[in-house]
Amino acid sequence: NTALNYRTDSTALQVRSLAGALHAAAFVLPAKGNSDWRPWLDMITVSRGAVHYSTRKLTADAADFSWDNRSLRIADFSIAPIMTREESFKQARWQQDYITLKGKALILSKLRLAGDPHHLSPEIQKLELNAVVVEASRDKHIPFHHGIEKAMPTKLLGTIPFAIRVDTVLLVNDKVIYNELSLATNRWSTIPIEQIDGYVTHLKSRDNAADTLKVDASGRIFDGHIRRFAYRESYGDPLSSFTAASNFSSLDLTRLSSVSIPAAAVSVTGHVDTVWSVWQGNRYAAYGTMDLYYDRLRVRVLDKKDSMKRGVVPTLETWAARVLLPAKNKSSSAIFFERDQEKFVFNYWVKAQGSGILSTLVRKKNSQYRKLYEEKYRLYSLPPEGKNLYSQ
Repeated sequence: NTALNYRTDSTALQVRSLAGALHAAAFVLPAKGNSDWRPWLDMITVSRGAVHYSTRKLTADAADFSWDNRSLRIADFSIAPIMTREESFKQARWQQDYITLKGKALILSKLRLAGDPHHLSPEIQKLELNAVVVEASRDKHIPFHHGIEKAMPTKLLGTIPFAIRVDTVLLVNDKVIYNELSLATNRWSTIPIEQIDGYVTHLKSRDNAADTLKVDASGRIFDGHIRRFAYRESYGDPLSSFTAASNFSSLDLTRLSSVSIPAAAVSVTGHVDTVWSVWQGNRYAAYGTMDLYYDRLRVRVLDKKDSMKRGVVPTLETWAARVLLPAKNKSSSAIFFERDQEKFVFNYWVKAQGSGILSTLVRKKNSQYRKLYEEKYRLYSLPPEGKNLYSQ
């Protein structure tokens, strides 16, 4: 029952209640001048460890960790900033995400440290994220910092300062929560994506030109089932070309009002039967098609300051929306979206799907998207045959 402590002016690491053992048929210290300590990994077993790690900016805790047979398991862990969300946003000069993370288990299986002792490269056969909850918040009142391009996933991996390879990342019952303080209504809205199951393969930061990053996952959003989300992005393409597809089951649109009211002062009712979408593109733009079948759609515009208040302008906007938006749809629609390179790929995915929803509700968008494609497909290095999607 041993405790280990390490501390500097900016970092503290504490290992509590450590019960471990060194097991080896022959325990031999490294030869003089040999600084390679990796052979020790096969001779060490650690169990029932508890860890606390802190810096000036964050704290991390794990109630239990173990190491055996080149597998590392961290259980009941959490990572959080030192400052509260309110304190962080109050001091922020630019918009940033306030992120917390907690989870049941993080398991690294068949971990190998390749390379020379001074430039080690982790190679992991499987990384499992079990019941991990990531919560991110953003205050839209804070100015956005322009002029910084956000890399696509494959290029973002390439910015890791050391070589790393993970064959498979397994997602088991994970959850992502996004909170946003609206500039329009000054209210918080929350989007939860729950019961995320799936995998990510070919996650590499070096020597990856011949590989493709692959994501396949399912989950739930507002009680609707995300049957499948699939994403493929080429490492070797400097344009980060990708293909993607998603499939949603039936959804009660009334649940969307929990987001649309605080975010935009709009309530929505209706029923979605199914949503299919297929799209592709690169770092500049995406195009594709969406089948969004819905009925009984009703939209009501509310007062931005008081959603219970009736007013002339919201009433007129509600009337206009009901005149312009069809109450049901059984037709395919176009997807076309020019990426905002200052925002992360998650924004790209959502906005691309949003363009398909918009063209479903406003049919003239289909012809507008086709015109945009014809004008810009050369600029964005998109294939000319993509124009055929908009004539269907």
